[in-house]
Amino acid sequence: MTLPLLIKFAIGLFLLAIGYYIMVLAAKIALTGVKTSSLFLISTFLFHTLGELCLSPVGLSAYTKLAPKKYLSQLMGIWFVAAALGNLFAGLFAGGFNAENIQQMPELFMSIVWFCVIVGGIIFVLQRPLKTWTGGIK
Repeated sequence: MTLPLLIKFAIGLFLLAIGYYIMVLAAKIALTGVKTSSLFLISTFLFHTLGELCLSPVGLSAYTKLAPKKYLSQLMGIWFVAAALGNLFAGLFAGGFNAENIQQMPELFMSIVWFCVIVGGIIFVLQRPLKTWTGGIK
């Protein structure tokens, strides 16, 4: 049984949230002055990669299936523009980090966790009503 498209998106966001929560734990340990294990970073990358595998290929496949053939290449370009804008916002968000005040690092990571959990939860809850928009693709 394959999962619906929007469930895969929600799972991807939940995996991203788990990865950032691991960084919250690592940041809290680092603030105590104790060196943290590299396993925190490795596990964060593992969860982020698994989340990316739930988002990127699924999203690109959905675009190719849902887009009108006439506008497919333009809409694929919009997918990558959206990714670029996401990177821009991430840079602006991280640019607000004050290197002199590292005590704010767990809060910064935790705000990303909450964002991913809330958006993933909204997608998960609304996946049935939005099924008509996705045409029932899996």
